[in-house]
Amino acid sequence: MRHSDVFASVEAMEPRVHVAVESAVHKHLKSTFAPQEFAAWYKDLRLIGRVDGCYVFVVPRTIVRDRVQQDAAHLIDSVLVETLGDDARAMIVSAGDLPEGARALVQQGVNVVPFPGAPNAEPEAPAAALSFDSFCVGPSNKAAYTMARAVAANQASAFPLILFHGSPGVGKTHLLTAISAEASVLTPGRRVRYMMAPIFIQEFQDALAKKRDMSAFKALVRENDLFLLDDVHRIAGKRVTEEEFLDTISVVMAHGGQVVVSADHGPNGLDGFDERLKTQLRGATDCAIGDPDFELRSRIVASRFAAYAAMHPGFAAEPAVLDMVAARVTASGRDLDGAVKQLLMIWLDEPQKITLATAEAALRHRFVPEKKVTVDHIIKSVAKYHQLTPQELLERTRRAEIAKPRQIAMFLATKMTVRSLPDIARRFGGFDHTTVLYARNSVAKRVDTCARFAADVAAIEQAIRDGL
Repeated sequence: MRHSDVFASVEAMEPRVHVAVESAVHKHLKSTFAPQEFAAWYKDLRLIGRVDGCYVFVVPRTIVRDRVQQDAAHLIDSVLVETLGDDARAMIVSAGDLPEGARALVQQGVNVVPFPGAPNAEPEAPAAALSFDSFCVGPSNKAAYTMARAVAANQASAFPLILFHGSPGVGKTHLLTAISAEASVLTPGRRVRYMMAPIFIQEFQDALAKKRDMSAFKALVRENDLFLLDDVHRIAGKRVTEEEFLDTISVVMAHGGQVVVSADHGPNGLDGFDERLKTQLRGATDCAIGDPDFELRSRIVASRFAAYAAMHPGFAAEPAVLDMVAARVTASGRDLDGAVKQLLMIWLDEPQKITLATAEAALRHRFVPEKKVTVDHIIKSVAKYHQLTPQELLERTRRAEIAKPRQIAMFLATKMTVRSLPDIARRFGGFDHTTVLYARNSVAKRVDTCARFAADVAAIEQAIRDGL
Protein backbone atom coordinates (compact mmCIF):
# COMPACT_ATOMS: atom_id res chain seq x y z
CA MET A 1 0.00 0.00 0.00
CA ARG A 2 1.49 3.33 -1.07
CA HIS A 3 1.09 6.49 0.96
CA SER A 4 -1.29 7.82 -1.69
CA ASP A 5 -3.54 4.80 -1.03
CA VAL A 6 -3.14 5.12 2.74
CA PHE A 7 -4.21 8.73 2.96
CA ALA A 8 -7.09 8.30 0.55
CA SER A 9 -8.79 6.28 3.31
CA VAL A 10 -8.47 8.78 6.17
CA GLU A 11 -11.86 9.30 7.79
CA ALA A 12 -13.21 12.25 9.75
CA MET A 13 -13.70 12.33 13.51
CA GLU A 14 -14.85 14.66 16.22
CA PRO A 15 -12.42 17.62 16.34
CA ARG A 16 -12.26 17.84 20.14
CA VAL A 17 -11.12 14.23 20.39
CA HIS A 18 -8.51 14.87 17.73
CA VAL A 19 -7.20 17.81 19.76
CA ALA A 20 -7.29 15.85 23.03
CA VAL A 21 -5.14 13.03 21.67
CA GLU A 22 -2.66 15.31 19.94
CA SER A 23 -2.38 17.42 23.09
CA ALA A 24 -1.74 14.35 25.24
CA VAL A 25 1.13 13.33 22.96
CA HIS A 26 2.67 16.80 23.02
CA LYS A 27 2.29 16.99 26.80
CA HIS A 28 4.08 13.69 27.30
CA LEU A 29 6.92 14.59 24.94
CA LYS A 30 7.36 17.97 26.65
CA SER A 31 7.71 16.21 29.99
CA THR A 32 10.23 13.76 28.56
CA PHE A 33 12.62 15.92 26.55
CA ALA A 34 14.51 19.11 27.36
CA PRO A 35 12.77 22.30 26.12
CA GLN A 36 15.29 22.97 23.38
CA GLU A 37 15.13 19.33 22.21
CA PHE A 38 11.33 19.40 22.13
CA ALA A 39 11.35 22.67 20.17
CA ALA A 40 13.86 21.30 17.64
CA TRP A 41 12.28 17.93 16.95
CA TYR A 42 8.76 17.48 18.31
CA LYS A 43 6.79 20.74 18.47
CA ASP A 44 5.55 20.40 14.86
CA LEU A 45 4.37 16.81 15.26
CA ARG A 46 0.71 16.60 14.16
CA LEU A 47 -1.90 13.86 14.24
CA ILE A 48 -3.69 13.70 10.88
CA GLY A 49 -5.54 10.40 10.66
CA ARG A 50 -5.95 6.72 11.36
CA VAL A 51 -5.33 4.03 8.77
CA ASP A 52 -5.66 0.28 9.40
CA GLY A 53 -5.24 0.70 13.14
CA CYS A 54 -2.24 3.05 12.88
CA TYR A 55 -2.56 6.65 14.05
CA VAL A 56 -0.64 8.76 11.58
CA PHE A 57 1.53 11.65 12.76
CA VAL A 58 3.26 13.99 10.31
CA VAL A 59 6.40 16.11 10.73
CA PRO A 60 7.83 18.67 8.30
CA ARG A 61 11.04 16.95 7.15
CA THR A 62 12.51 13.48 6.63
CA ILE A 63 15.34 14.05 9.12
CA VAL A 64 12.76 14.93 11.78
CA ARG A 65 10.71 11.83 10.90
CA ASP A 66 13.76 9.60 11.37
CA ARG A 67 14.57 11.22 14.73
CA VAL A 68 11.01 10.84 16.01
CA GLN A 69 10.84 7.20 14.84
CA GLN A 70 14.08 6.37 16.63
CA ASP A 71 13.67 8.27 19.89
CA ALA A 72 9.97 8.90 20.48
CA ALA A 73 7.77 6.43 18.59
CA HIS A 74 7.52 4.16 21.66
CA LEU A 75 6.58 7.16 23.82
CA ILE A 76 3.81 8.13 21.42
CA ASP A 77 2.62 4.52 21.40
CA SER A 78 2.42 4.55 25.20
CA VAL A 79 0.29 7.71 25.15
CA LEU A 80 -2.08 6.17 22.61
CA VAL A 81 -2.38 3.08 24.80
CA GLU A 82 -3.03 5.13 27.92
CA THR A 83 -5.41 7.60 26.27
CA LEU A 84 -7.40 5.43 23.87
CA GLY A 85 -7.51 2.05 25.51
CA ASP A 86 -7.19 0.11 22.24
CA ASP A 87 -4.42 -1.55 20.26
CA ALA A 88 -3.51 1.39 18.04
CA ARG A 89 0.06 2.25 17.20
CA ALA A 90 1.68 5.39 15.80
CA MET A 91 2.92 5.76 12.24
CA ILE A 92 5.37 8.64 11.76
CA VAL A 93 5.65 10.22 8.29
CA SER A 94 7.15 13.39 6.86
CA ALA A 95 5.27 15.86 4.69
CA GLY A 96 7.39 14.69 1.78
CA ASP A 97 6.02 11.15 2.21
CA LEU A 98 2.52 12.36 1.38
CA PRO A 99 0.93 12.80 -2.04
CA GLU A 100 0.02 16.32 -3.09
CA GLY A 101 -3.64 15.97 -2.08
CA ALA A 102 -2.75 14.77 1.38
CA ARG A 103 -0.27 17.62 1.84
CA ALA A 104 -3.09 20.06 1.15
CA LEU A 105 -5.27 18.31 3.72
CA VAL A 106 -2.49 18.56 6.29
CA GLN A 107 -2.20 22.28 5.69
CA GLN A 108 -5.97 22.67 6.11
CA GLY A 109 -6.18 20.37 9.15
CA VAL A 110 -7.73 16.90 8.95
CA ASN A 111 -9.99 15.29 11.53
CA VAL A 112 -9.39 11.66 12.35
CA VAL A 113 -11.66 8.73 13.04
CA PRO A 114 -13.66 8.47 16.28
CA PHE A 115 -11.88 7.01 19.25
CA PRO A 116 -13.50 4.69 21.77
CA GLY A 117 -14.58 6.34 24.99
CA ALA A 118 -14.85 9.94 26.03
CA PRO A 119 -11.63 11.91 25.50
CA ASN A 120 -11.56 13.40 29.00
CA ALA A 121 -12.53 10.23 30.82
CA GLU A 122 -9.99 8.49 33.02
CA PRO A 123 -8.72 5.59 30.90
CA GLU A 124 -9.29 2.07 32.10
CA ALA A 125 -6.77 -0.72 31.64
CA PRO A 126 -4.54 -0.11 28.60
CA ALA A 127 -4.48 -1.86 25.26
CA ALA A 128 -5.37 -5.51 24.90
CA ALA A 129 -2.66 -5.69 22.22
CA LEU A 130 -0.11 -5.69 25.04
CA SER A 131 -1.52 -8.93 26.40
CA PHE A 132 0.00 -12.07 27.84
CA ASP A 133 -0.74 -13.85 24.56
CA SER A 134 1.39 -11.37 22.63
CA PHE A 135 4.28 -11.42 25.14
CA CYS A 136 7.22 -13.50 23.90
CA VAL A 137 8.75 -15.55 26.72
CA GLY A 138 12.39 -16.61 27.04
CA PRO A 139 14.97 -17.31 29.73
CA SER A 140 15.53 -13.58 30.36
CA ASN A 141 11.90 -12.84 31.27
CA LYS A 142 10.28 -16.14 32.22
CA ALA A 143 10.33 -15.54 35.99
CA ALA A 144 8.84 -12.06 35.62
CA TYR A 145 6.21 -13.40 33.22
CA THR A 146 5.24 -16.14 35.68
CA MET A 147 4.87 -13.60 38.49
CA ALA A 148 2.80 -11.30 36.26
CA ARG A 149 0.40 -14.14 35.42
CA ALA A 150 0.07 -14.94 39.11
CA VAL A 151 -0.73 -11.31 39.96
CA ALA A 152 -3.34 -11.15 37.21
CA ALA A 153 -4.93 -14.36 38.47
CA ASN A 154 -5.01 -12.98 42.05
CA GLN A 155 -2.68 -15.75 43.18
CA ALA A 156 0.22 -13.63 44.44
CA SER A 157 -1.25 -12.09 47.59
CA ALA A 158 1.88 -13.09 49.50
CA PHE A 159 3.68 -10.35 47.57
CA PRO A 160 1.99 -7.02 48.43
CA LEU A 161 4.64 -4.89 46.68
CA ILE A 162 6.34 -6.05 43.48
CA LEU A 163 9.04 -4.35 41.42
CA PHE A 164 9.53 -5.32 37.77
CA HIS A 165 12.78 -3.86 36.48
CA GLY A 166 15.07 -4.01 33.47
CA SER A 167 16.53 -1.93 30.68
CA PRO A 168 14.15 0.25 28.64
CA GLY A 169 12.23 -1.75 26.08
CA VAL A 170 12.51 -5.24 27.60
CA GLY A 171 8.77 -5.61 28.29
CA LYS A 172 7.98 -4.00 31.65
CA THR A 173 5.11 -1.92 30.30
CA HIS A 174 3.86 -4.91 28.34
CA LEU A 175 3.62 -7.03 31.50
CA LEU A 176 1.98 -4.33 33.63
CA THR A 177 -0.50 -3.64 30.83
CA ALA A 178 -1.28 -7.34 30.49
CA ILE A 179 -1.81 -7.65 34.26
CA SER A 180 -4.22 -4.71 34.30
CA ALA A 181 -6.14 -5.97 31.28
CA GLU A 182 -6.67 -9.44 32.71
CA ALA A 183 -6.89 -8.94 36.47
CA SER A 184 -10.44 -7.59 36.67
CA VAL A 185 -11.63 -10.09 34.07
CA LEU A 186 -10.32 -13.10 35.98
CA THR A 187 -11.60 -11.73 39.30
CA PRO A 188 -14.87 -9.83 38.73
CA GLY A 189 -15.25 -6.96 41.15
CA ARG A 190 -11.52 -6.61 41.71
CA ARG A 191 -10.64 -2.91 41.62
CA VAL A 192 -7.67 -2.43 39.30
CA ARG A 193 -5.93 0.78 38.27
CA TYR A 194 -2.96 1.16 35.90
CA MET A 195 -1.16 4.50 35.55
CA MET A 196 2.00 5.68 33.89
CA ALA A 197 4.18 7.69 36.26
CA PRO A 198 3.93 10.91 34.19
CA ILE A 199 0.13 10.67 34.40
CA PHE A 200 0.31 10.12 38.17
CA ILE A 201 2.58 13.17 38.46
CA GLN A 202 0.42 15.37 36.26
CA GLU A 203 -2.87 14.40 37.91
CA PHE A 204 -1.42 14.99 41.36
CA GLN A 205 0.19 18.30 40.44
CA ASP A 206 -2.98 19.49 38.70
CA ALA A 207 -4.94 18.75 41.85
CA LEU A 208 -2.41 20.75 43.90
CA ALA A 209 -2.23 23.67 41.47
CA LYS A 210 -5.99 24.05 41.21
CA LYS A 211 -6.31 23.85 44.99
CA ARG A 212 -9.23 21.52 44.60
CA ASP A 213 -10.32 18.80 47.00
CA MET A 214 -7.62 16.11 46.93
CA SER A 215 -10.08 13.41 47.92
CA ALA A 216 -10.94 12.61 44.29
CA PHE A 217 -7.31 12.00 43.38
CA LYS A 218 -6.64 9.99 46.54
CA ALA A 219 -9.69 7.83 45.84
CA LEU A 220 -8.53 7.30 42.25
CA VAL A 221 -5.20 5.77 43.27
CA ARG A 222 -5.79 4.42 46.76
CA GLU A 223 -9.18 2.73 46.54
CA ASN A 224 -7.88 -0.18 44.52
CA ASP A 225 -7.22 -3.83 45.17
CA LEU A 226 -4.41 -3.68 42.64
CA PHE A 227 -2.57 -0.49 41.73
CA LEU A 228 0.07 -0.56 38.98
CA LEU A 229 2.48 2.33 38.41
CA ASP A 230 4.68 2.18 35.31
CA ASP A 231 8.14 3.85 35.33
CA VAL A 232 8.20 4.71 39.03
CA HIS A 233 11.72 6.14 38.62
CA ARG A 234 10.12 9.11 36.84
CA ILE A 235 8.87 10.49 40.18
CA ALA A 236 12.34 10.49 41.79
CA GLY A 237 13.30 13.94 43.06
CA LYS A 238 9.70 15.21 43.14
CA ARG A 239 9.45 15.14 46.93
CA VAL A 240 5.78 15.99 47.39
CA THR A 241 4.79 13.48 44.70
CA GLU A 242 7.05 10.87 46.30
CA GLU A 243 5.30 11.39 49.64
CA GLU A 244 1.91 10.97 47.99
CA PHE A 245 2.99 7.75 46.32
CA LEU A 246 4.50 6.43 49.55
CA ASP A 247 1.18 7.09 51.26
CA THR A 248 -0.61 5.39 48.35
CA ILE A 249 1.50 2.25 48.82
CA SER A 250 0.78 2.22 52.55
CA VAL A 251 -2.97 2.70 52.18
CA VAL A 252 -3.41 0.11 49.42
CA MET A 253 -1.38 -2.48 51.29
CA ALA A 254 -3.15 -1.66 54.58
CA HIS A 255 -6.52 -2.77 53.22
CA GLY A 256 -5.05 -5.96 51.75
CA GLY A 257 -4.36 -4.62 48.28
CA GLN A 258 -1.32 -5.02 46.09
CA VAL A 259 1.00 -2.48 44.44
CA VAL A 260 3.05 -3.32 41.34
CA VAL A 261 5.64 -0.91 39.96
CA SER A 262 8.17 -0.94 37.15
CA ALA A 263 11.54 0.80 36.90
CA ASP A 264 14.66 0.85 34.79
CA HIS A 265 16.77 -0.24 37.77
CA GLY A 266 16.50 -2.82 40.51
CA PRO A 267 16.11 -2.15 44.25
CA ASN A 268 19.75 -1.14 44.68
CA GLY A 269 19.77 1.25 41.72
CA LEU A 270 16.85 3.49 42.65
CA ASP A 271 18.83 6.65 43.18
CA GLY A 272 17.25 10.04 43.72
CA PHE A 273 14.34 8.85 45.86
CA ASP A 274 13.59 10.04 49.36
CA GLU A 275 15.09 7.54 51.79
CA ARG A 276 11.70 6.41 53.09
CA LEU A 277 10.37 5.58 49.62
CA LYS A 278 13.68 4.01 48.64
CA THR A 279 13.50 1.77 51.70
CA GLN A 280 9.95 0.77 50.84
CA LEU A 281 10.89 -0.11 47.26
CA ARG A 282 13.94 -2.05 48.39
CA GLY A 283 11.56 -4.28 50.29
CA ALA A 284 9.58 -5.07 47.14
CA THR A 285 9.63 -8.51 45.55
CA ASP A 286 12.36 -8.27 42.92
CA CYS A 287 11.34 -9.35 39.37
CA ALA A 288 14.22 -8.70 36.99
CA ILE A 289 13.81 -8.78 33.21
CA GLY A 290 17.03 -9.30 31.26
CA ASP A 291 17.94 -8.42 27.71
CA PRO A 292 16.57 -10.91 25.15
CA ASP A 293 18.88 -13.53 23.67
CA PHE A 294 18.91 -14.35 19.96
CA GLU A 295 16.14 -16.95 20.16
CA LEU A 296 13.83 -14.61 22.03
CA ARG A 297 14.64 -11.75 19.67
CA SER A 298 13.74 -14.04 16.78
CA ARG A 299 10.34 -14.76 18.30
CA ILE A 300 9.75 -11.07 18.92
CA VAL A 301 10.62 -10.16 15.33
CA ALA A 302 8.35 -12.89 13.96
CA SER A 303 5.54 -11.75 16.27
CA ARG A 304 5.84 -8.09 15.18
CA PHE A 305 5.93 -9.02 11.49
CA ALA A 306 2.79 -11.11 11.98
CA ALA A 307 1.03 -8.28 13.85
CA TYR A 308 1.78 -5.67 11.19
CA ALA A 309 0.96 -8.11 8.38
CA ALA A 310 -2.46 -8.59 9.97
CA MET A 311 -3.01 -4.82 9.71
CA HIS A 312 -1.40 -4.57 6.27
CA PRO A 313 -2.11 -7.75 4.24
CA GLY A 314 0.78 -8.48 1.93
CA PHE A 315 3.48 -7.09 4.19
CA ALA A 316 6.23 -9.70 4.16
CA ALA A 317 9.99 -10.16 4.07
CA GLU A 318 12.44 -12.84 3.03
CA PRO A 319 13.03 -15.29 5.93
CA ALA A 320 16.66 -14.19 6.07
CA VAL A 321 15.48 -10.66 6.92
CA LEU A 322 13.89 -11.84 10.16
CA ASP A 323 17.08 -13.65 11.19
CA MET A 324 19.19 -10.64 10.27
CA VAL A 325 17.06 -8.24 12.31
CA ALA A 326 17.18 -10.55 15.34
CA ALA A 327 20.95 -10.95 15.00
CA ARG A 328 21.86 -7.32 14.37
CA VAL A 329 19.31 -5.32 16.42
CA THR A 330 20.21 -6.51 19.90
CA ALA A 331 19.19 -3.75 22.29
CA SER A 332 15.59 -4.53 23.26
CA GLY A 333 12.19 -5.70 22.13
CA ARG A 334 11.20 -2.08 21.59
CA ASP A 335 14.13 -1.59 19.21
CA LEU A 336 13.11 -4.74 17.33
CA ASP A 337 9.57 -3.41 16.99
CA GLY A 338 10.97 -0.10 15.73
CA ALA A 339 13.05 -1.94 13.13
CA VAL A 340 10.03 -3.84 11.85
CA LYS A 341 8.02 -0.59 11.72
CA GLN A 342 10.74 0.98 9.63
CA LEU A 343 10.53 -1.91 7.16
CA LEU A 344 6.75 -1.47 7.11
CA MET A 345 7.22 2.15 6.09
CA ILE A 346 9.37 1.03 3.16
CA TRP A 347 6.77 -1.55 2.18
CA LEU A 348 4.00 1.07 2.24
CA ASP A 349 5.92 3.03 -0.37
CA GLU A 350 6.79 -0.02 -2.46
CA PRO A 351 4.52 -2.99 -1.59
CA GLN A 352 6.75 -5.90 -2.43
CA LYS A 353 8.50 -8.45 -0.24
CA ILE A 354 11.32 -6.86 1.74
CA THR A 355 14.69 -8.25 0.61
CA LEU A 356 17.76 -8.73 2.75
CA ALA A 357 19.63 -5.98 0.88
CA THR A 358 16.75 -3.53 1.31
CA ALA A 359 16.44 -4.32 5.01
CA GLU A 360 20.15 -3.96 5.66
CA ALA A 361 20.26 -0.55 3.97
CA ALA A 362 17.18 0.67 5.84
CA LEU A 363 18.28 -0.52 9.28
CA ARG A 364 22.02 0.07 9.14
CA HIS A 365 21.86 2.92 11.68
CA ARG A 366 20.11 0.62 14.17
CA PHE A 367 22.75 -2.11 14.15
CA VAL A 368 24.81 -2.54 17.28
CA PRO A 369 28.50 -2.51 16.32
CA GLU A 370 29.90 -6.00 16.58
CA LYS A 371 32.75 -8.10 15.33
CA LYS A 372 31.87 -9.19 11.84
CA VAL A 373 31.14 -12.83 11.12
CA THR A 374 32.35 -13.72 7.63
CA VAL A 375 31.31 -16.56 5.36
CA ASP A 376 34.93 -17.76 5.26
CA HIS A 377 35.04 -17.91 9.06
CA ILE A 378 31.83 -19.95 9.09
CA ILE A 379 33.20 -22.37 6.47
CA LYS A 380 36.40 -22.93 8.48
CA SER A 381 34.51 -23.40 11.77
CA VAL A 382 31.96 -25.86 10.35
CA ALA A 383 34.70 -27.82 8.61
CA LYS A 384 36.74 -28.03 11.82
CA TYR A 385 33.69 -29.18 13.82
CA HIS A 386 33.14 -32.03 11.33
CA GLN A 387 36.84 -32.84 11.06
CA LEU A 388 37.06 -31.67 7.45
CA THR A 389 39.23 -29.16 5.67
CA PRO A 390 37.58 -26.08 4.16
CA GLN A 391 38.51 -27.41 0.72
CA GLU A 392 36.70 -30.69 1.44
CA LEU A 393 33.61 -28.82 2.64
CA LEU A 394 33.43 -26.94 -0.67
CA GLU A 395 33.69 -30.05 -2.85
CA ARG A 396 30.83 -30.44 -5.33
CA THR A 397 29.64 -33.79 -4.08
CA ARG A 398 26.42 -35.24 -2.71
CA ARG A 399 28.17 -37.50 -0.22
CA ALA A 400 26.38 -37.03 3.09
CA GLU A 401 29.58 -36.56 5.09
CA ILE A 402 30.27 -33.46 2.95
CA ALA A 403 26.84 -32.28 1.83
CA LYS A 404 25.26 -32.14 5.30
CA PRO A 405 28.00 -30.03 6.92
CA ARG A 406 27.98 -27.79 3.83
CA GLN A 407 24.23 -27.24 4.27
CA ILE A 408 24.80 -26.30 7.90
CA ALA A 409 27.47 -23.82 6.85
CA MET A 410 25.13 -22.28 4.27
CA PHE A 411 22.36 -22.05 6.88
CA LEU A 412 24.65 -20.28 9.33
CA ALA A 413 25.89 -17.93 6.62
CA THR A 414 22.30 -16.78 5.99
CA LYS A 415 21.70 -16.44 9.71
CA MET A 416 24.93 -14.85 10.93
CA THR A 417 25.86 -12.57 8.04
CA VAL A 418 24.00 -10.04 5.94
CA ARG A 419 25.23 -11.46 2.64
CA SER A 420 22.63 -12.09 -0.06
CA LEU A 421 21.83 -15.65 -1.15
CA PRO A 422 23.66 -15.25 -4.51
CA ASP A 423 26.71 -13.82 -2.72
CA ILE A 424 26.76 -16.72 -0.25
CA ALA A 425 26.41 -19.17 -3.13
CA ARG A 426 29.45 -17.65 -4.85
CA ARG A 427 31.52 -17.92 -1.68
CA PHE A 428 30.74 -21.64 -1.53
CA GLY A 429 32.38 -22.14 -4.90
CA GLY A 430 29.77 -20.97 -7.37
CA PHE A 431 26.60 -22.83 -6.37
CA ASP A 432 23.25 -21.42 -7.50
CA HIS A 433 21.43 -19.28 -4.91
CA THR A 434 18.57 -21.81 -4.90
CA THR A 435 21.00 -24.33 -3.40
CA VAL A 436 21.62 -21.97 -0.48
CA LEU A 437 17.87 -21.39 -0.11
CA TYR A 438 17.21 -25.14 -0.01
CA ALA A 439 20.02 -25.68 2.51
CA ARG A 440 18.73 -22.92 4.77
CA ASN A 441 15.17 -24.23 4.76
CA SER A 442 16.23 -27.85 5.15
CA VAL A 443 18.50 -27.17 8.13
CA ALA A 444 15.95 -24.85 9.76
CA LYS A 445 13.28 -27.54 9.54
CA ARG A 446 15.56 -30.17 11.04
CA VAL A 447 16.59 -27.80 13.86
CA ASP A 448 12.91 -27.50 14.76
CA THR A 449 12.29 -31.26 14.76
CA CYS A 450 15.52 -32.80 16.08
CA ALA A 451 16.85 -31.66 19.44
CA ARG A 452 20.23 -33.37 19.01
CA PHE A 453 20.80 -31.79 15.60
CA ALA A 454 19.71 -28.39 16.98
CA ALA A 455 22.26 -28.73 19.78
CA ASP A 456 25.03 -29.47 17.24
CA VAL A 457 24.12 -26.40 15.18
CA ALA A 458 23.98 -24.24 18.30
CA ALA A 459 27.40 -25.51 19.39
CA ILE A 460 28.88 -24.63 16.00
CA GLU A 461 27.31 -21.18 16.11
CA GLN A 462 28.76 -20.55 19.57
CA ALA A 463 32.17 -21.75 18.42
CA ILE A 464 32.01 -19.29 15.53
CA ARG A 465 31.23 -16.40 17.88
CA ASP A 466 33.88 -17.48 20.39
CA GLY A 467 36.46 -17.57 17.61
CA LEU A 468 35.99 -13.93 16.56
